[in-house]
Amino acid sequence: MTATSNTVTVVISDPCFATTITDTQTITNLATTVKGASDSTTFTAYTDSVSTSTSAFGANNCGVPTYEIKMSDGTTAVPGYLTLSGTTLTATTTDPTHIGVHNIQLQVKLTPFSITHTESFTVTITECVPSITAPTLVNQPYTVNDASLPYTHAAFTDTNACGYTFTNTAFLVGATETALPTNYVSYTAGTLTFAISSSDVNDAGVYTIKVYGTLDNTPNTASSATFTLTVDNGCSADTVSLTTAIGNQAYIIQTPATSSTFTATFT
Repeated sequence: MTATSNTVTVVISDPCFATTITDTQTITNLATTVKGASDSTTFTAYTDSVSTSTSAFGANNCGVPTYEIKMSDGTTAVPGYLTLSGTTLTATTTDPTHIGVHNIQLQVKLTPFSITHTESFTVTITECVPSITAPTLVNQPYTVNDASLPYTHAAFTDTNACGYTFTNTAFLVGATETALPTNYVSYTAGTLTFAISSSDVNDAGVYTIKVYGTLDNTPNTASSATFTLTVDNGCSADTVSLTTAIGNQAYIIQTPATSSTFTATFT
């Protein structure tokens, strides 16, 4: 008897090496302003073509895709104006150097099988142009020797919500703007409060005071408001009145001196 043999070749292949990332969406472009509100978009989690199918051996599973963001060249890291958390992209910045239109690449990867799918989108960052609204200031009357008078004014506001902080300063307005005369008025910028106090009648007068609200990092962006401070010397309404009348007087030369007494009140 002659023996014979047959060779059987068994080929086992992994379908995941031939899978592709299912492309069913477009990433929304993002836009924000420096120090403005953030802009976000959430994309649907990607799948691959094999993991969503079955074979004679059951369900295929090529793993869960992972995500990375790069600049459009595919390798350069994205600066801090864009973050990726899960499937949410968020654009936000406080840095004016980020202004511009940036081309971004979202990379969807099945790393074990060296499969990468890319989606392109843009992040547009513009300068936030503030629009300042000045408060209405209230005129203040004060009388010398009265108790100290506090006056707190309303704040300046940025109506475009650029997120800037205001620096407040106050000046006395005359022929030129000069520092406040601290002998009768002072200003605390942090609380937007004036303190008015004097015991010197020489401080009496009518003064115009101007307050500036200037945005940080934008020294040329400012607004102002004024109010009038009237300091009364406390004597302008006072009167003198006699309480005893002064009678007519007659005097003979070379006789003893005579006198007459009267009284007066000061109110």
